[in-house]
Amino acid sequence: MQKNSSSMQISSEIKRKLIHLTTILIPVLYGYCNRREMLWISGSFLFFALLVEIARFLWKPFSDFFYNLFSTLLRDNEKHCLTGATYIFIGIFLSILFFDKWIAQTVMLFIIVSDAFSAVVGKVWGRHKIYAGKTLEGCLAYLFSGIIIICFIIESDLIVGIAGIIASLLAEIFITRVDDNVSVSIIGGGTMQLLSIMNIC
Repeated sequence: MQKNSSSMQISSEIKRKLIHLTTILIPVLYGYCNRREMLWISGSFLFFALLVEIARFLWKPFSDFFYNLFSTLLRDNEKHCLTGATYIFIGIFLSILFFDKWIAQTVMLFIIVSDAFSAVVGKVWGRHKIYAGKTLEGCLAYLFSGIIIICFIIESDLIVGIAGIIASLLAEIFITRVDDNVSVSIIGGGTMQLLSIMNIC
C-alpha cells in the first residue's frame, strides 16, 4: 500500500513538472523580444494566474471545476494558498523586471528546468536526505542541469553563472518559508546581477 502511494506521488510530481516545463516558452521568447514586451507578456500570464486563484477561492462553481481537473496535481498546502504555477509566474515576472536579459533567462531556466529535473531525480532516485526533504541526488541534478543551462546562454558569464547556481540551490534547500520559485529567482538572479555589476568575477 505504501509502495503504491509512493508511486502515485512520483507520478503526480512528474505530471506537475511537465506542466511547469511548458513555461520554458517564456525565456525562449525573451531571446526575440525586449524587456518591455516581456514584462507585458509575463505580466499578462501572472494576471491571468491570479484571476484563476481568486476565482477558485471565491466562486464555488469554478472552484469545483478547478479541483475536479487538478486535484491530483495539487500539494496539500496549495489547496489553501497560491499554486506552484502562480509562483512560477511571479518568479518569471520578477526576473524580467529586475535582472539583465541573460541573467533573467538563466534564472528562469533554473526555476523551470533545474527545479523540475532535481525534483524528479530526488523523488525517484533520492536516497540521501539533506534538509527539509531535499536529497543529495536531487541537488546534484540541479547543479548539473544549471551548468548546462549556463553553457547554452550565449551572453552568460560562466563564473557568475555558477555562483548563481550555487546561490539559487542554497535558497532552494534552506529557504522554506518562501516558495522556491520566488526565492530561486531573487537569490540566484540577485547574486548574478550583483556580481555582474561589480565585475569581480
